[in-house]
Amino acid sequence: MMVITDSRTGEVALRPIEDIKMIMIDHHSAKLTVPLIIQLVANNVGIVYCDSKHMPTAMMKGTPAMLYTAEEVGSRQTLSLL
Repeated sequence: MMVITDSRTGEVALRPIEDIKMIMIDHHSAKLTVPLIIQLVANNVGIVYCDSKHMPTAMMKGTPAMLYTAEEVGSRQTLSLL
């Protein structure tokens, strides 16, 4: 379940992640947690980010081929950019 809170009214809504195909983030103060992003990507939900002119500038979408188990990830060499 995804919890959606309207900051102006305080209204809270629950939506099953499986029912969502795409989310558009169109405000600089919108917040998504990492666990939510992981669940969205795992459920093949697209996330579109907009700029200050409300135009789409980036998109994040998971692909089933990119999802690995912990063992697969652990056995691969990883690169960290700091």
